[in-house]
Amino acid sequence: AEGLRTYLGAITYTNIHSAELCGMVCGPWGWLSRFRTGRRPHNPLGSQNVLITRNSNKLLLACYLGWSLGWAVNNRLILEHQPQGLAPQVPWVDEMFQARGIVPTITYQGLFHGRYLKPTAFWSDLTVIKKLKRKRPTKAFQKLCYNHGRWRQGLPRALGQSARYPALLCRALSRLLDEECRSRE
Repeated sequence: AEGLRTYLGAITYTNIHSAELCGMVCGPWGWLSRFRTGRRPHNPLGSQNVLITRNSNKLLLACYLGWSLGWAVNNRLILEHQPQGLAPQVPWVDEMFQARGIVPTITYQGLFHGRYLKPTAFWSDLTVIKKLKRKRPTKAFQKLCYNHGRWRQGLPRALGQSARYPALLCRALSRLLDEECRSRE
């Protein structure tokens, strides 16, 4: 509850025409955990009997409330989420995304010197975000995302470490948002 109050308080003090970036925890929304969370395309909110599902749904609702407040002051929205994640298929999120013209731009963190290839989608109505779009790397490049003789992709011991964004991706996103803000002045 405290986090929600802080987030909503921050939204009420943002500048008009700002960009709101929200990232969802990947695990509870991905296909690897669909058995545990009960999420399916026809039931993207999953089983409410599972704590991680309830908590991730609360985070999505907090983001949605923030987006709604931001929309009222003409802020732009960016959701960082995995490409096959089910959060954008939740009916009320899907309605907002369609109304705002929000579409995904897929990139790969490994192409920004990330420790993992990790595909990432930025759902946004900002056209400048499309400059982050990258095609899936070749197998030769994927071998660069290699650690101690084992593939990093999908190793359970390494999944927690993959949550950190590569600095180069953060700088690219920051430059693009700065470019967008300057074009509006």
